[in-house]
Amino acid sequence: MKAKSIIGLFVCLIGFGAVTTSCEDMLTPDITIGSDGDRTISDTVFNFLGIMRAVQQVAEQHVILGEARGDLVTTTSYTSDSIERIVNFRNPVDGENELLNRAAYYNVINHCNYYLQNVDSTRTLNYNYLMKKEVAQVILVRAWAYMQLVQNYGRVPYITVPVSSAGTGWETNPAEGWVSLAAGEENLLNRLLSTGLLLQAYSYEKVEGRPSYEAYFNGAVSMQSRLTMFPADVIMGELYLLCAQTQADYEKAASYFYEYLSDDDVVVGSIAANSNCSWMEYQRDGKISYLLNSGAWNNYLKASAGYANMTSGNVITFVPSAAASNFGLVLKRIPEIYGYSLTSTNTTRTVEQDNPDNDYVEQRGAVNVSGVDYRLRQLQPSKGYELLNESQVYAINDIRSRDEEAISYLENVGDARNYLSAPIFNTHEEGRLRFIQKFTIGNVNNNGLYAGGAAFRYSIPLYTIPQIYLHFAEAINRAGFPRYAFTILREGLNPNFMPVKPALDSQGRPDGKQGVIYHILSKDDENHVLTLKPVLDSVSYRHPNLTYYKGANHISPYELVKAQEKPWLDFSNEKLWSNVLGIHELGCGRSSLQNTAYAYENVVEQRIADEAVRSGLSVQAARKYARRMMDGDESGDDSGEGGSEGDDEIVWTIDTLAIEAPSAEALAAQINAVETLIADEAALQLGFEGFRYYDLMRMARHKNYDPYFGANYGSVWMAWLIARRDLGLKPYEQPTRLGNATIYNLLSQGESGWYLQSPH
Repeated sequence: MKAKSIIGLFVCLIGFGAVTTSCEDMLTPDITIGSDGDRTISDTVFNFLGIMRAVQQVAEQHVILGEARGDLVTTTSYTSDSIERIVNFRNPVDGENELLNRAAYYNVINHCNYYLQNVDSTRTLNYNYLMKKEVAQVILVRAWAYMQLVQNYGRVPYITVPVSSAGTGWETNPAEGWVSLAAGEENLLNRLLSTGLLLQAYSYEKVEGRPSYEAYFNGAVSMQSRLTMFPADVIMGELYLLCAQTQADYEKAASYFYEYLSDDDVVVGSIAANSNCSWMEYQRDGKISYLLNSGAWNNYLKASAGYANMTSGNVITFVPSAAASNFGLVLKRIPEIYGYSLTSTNTTRTVEQDNPDNDYVEQRGAVNVSGVDYRLRQLQPSKGYELLNESQVYAINDIRSRDEEAISYLENVGDARNYLSAPIFNTHEEGRLRFIQKFTIGNVNNNGLYAGGAAFRYSIPLYTIPQIYLHFAEAINRAGFPRYAFTILREGLNPNFMPVKPALDSQGRPDGKQGVIYHILSKDDENHVLTLKPVLDSVSYRHPNLTYYKGANHISPYELVKAQEKPWLDFSNEKLWSNVLGIHELGCGRSSLQNTAYAYENVVEQRIADEAVRSGLSVQAARKYARRMMDGDESGDDSGEGGSEGDDEIVWTIDTLAIEAPSAEALAAQINAVETLIADEAALQLGFEGFRYYDLMRMARHKNYDPYFGANYGSVWMAWLIARRDLGLKPYEQPTRLGNATIYNLLSQGESGWYLQSPH
């Protein structure tokens, strides 16, 4: 059977006109209600696929708007005025160009509203409900579209009925009111939950599953139709995380993400050893150099494209692109803005059969990457992005020794993902330049220079597995578990490396080689006296060969005990979780068990101090504050640093030590610091895919709601980060330098300056 053509699937609804790209907004009458003749909407999935076609119309602007306003990209000498105004927050008018088109989002919503008004979700065939799967998807797609609207425009009209004519006045006085991210009835989550439809969609999917069609043939490749769907757990988790007002909201977000990630088909092989980009130590003639090994990361990116012949990958939901215009919409604007020269071709050939009457003409298409052109390059990696990568400490196990402490930290190499996300090209006129290639995956040599083979990625990811892991970390961090959140970054949720409560023997003592683990604060060799601090009380690890050091990523007894009440922190199932790496390991080396450089006690304490200095404290005062927030030590003395070795680290005891909870202030400081580390990791892993500005906005809003920080703390943090993107400074280097004063002043005033201008 020939693959189904994308033109037969991703098309507008019958009678629906093209999506407007003019300055007119969603009330432009671009649809004709009820013009589908004898075809009723409950009889076919045709109109549902038309909704997917409408999603295609917003995909490119969604990515560019999400990336251009962040801290990871900047302009070039060839940036157009329209892109430049977006990058520098010059408040461009809606409709000024096709990237500023609020109507495109409302077109998706209008299609959904029309579908839901007319569909018969109760219709059955052979006792099977015909349309419940599609109904659930339409409700979820509409929720996704509203999330993008409130992230980009702030407060927007809420409409759940199809609109077929202009002049209703709903632009300024919507009949159903407004939605935003503010608290109260207008809160998007509250409004979506109030009707019951969203939870109904969730129930439909849990019972009926998601729609499954044949693979879509886009003219060049077949693409998995299931990856165009929006999983209910993902959308619910995203809604709770985006709209969170309370700790309970973060817990709900965490529970939905956990439910999705703990699905057998999702977790197994999702972030495995073949997903990383790494450095290798190389010796020749007595000299040591480092070579890049990018093959696994390259394959990971290609697998995320969602081609039907790929059995694994990290994509959850994508928007597919046609290979030529006669197969549908060709989505190539993003790589073109990143500087790639693309050509779309169409070919035909007659396919002969044994019976000449069965001969048919086959059409094919292709989007070819003919090279890069610095004159097309409107967005390039910012200096801030490059220095964030360069500042990472890459750690490797020393293959020349099996000593547990044999670990090396490579100098001046940084995060290896940098060289696949934005490889260096040699250009004749401009010399070496970095070109962003997340949407045109090519090969690089072992020095990080582009080596060729770039291929157009026929999809735009909306959700990926690493992204959801990062959002999961974000949710559980804000729910009060920063150490569990950091574990997702550091070594992943492998149950072999997670603490468990050990069984007790007949004497009430931890059974087996388990006990209380201490940090050695000081050691008097002459008098054989150790000054100890208990870290883990009655906590053990499954892995038999682990040795822990001060600075290792221990889950605290406090978090471990609290976690027993949270089913979304149960990672005991080895089948589900043992194959998951830490997100940081995908670019900074698989050595987390001995890595004391990237460990909770070290990097979180440092980040607390960094944030304190940024907020106005002196370096000395910030260090004392950070030490107090970590362990209650007011002195700021560094004598406690350094690791314990051998059997001295484990001290047997029958008594149960009291588990002390951190103060509310200390927990808030650690949560805030871990959130900034999650933001760093999101930049390293997801950079240039269109998520950055939305991530920063969401985290800034979390910080603004934190009672232990100022009401505008998050706004200032986000403004500081984006305004410094072109300074050429490492993270937190010279923190009082604010960079672009115009951007800083606009964004630091609060949410009113964050959004695009709505049409008037």
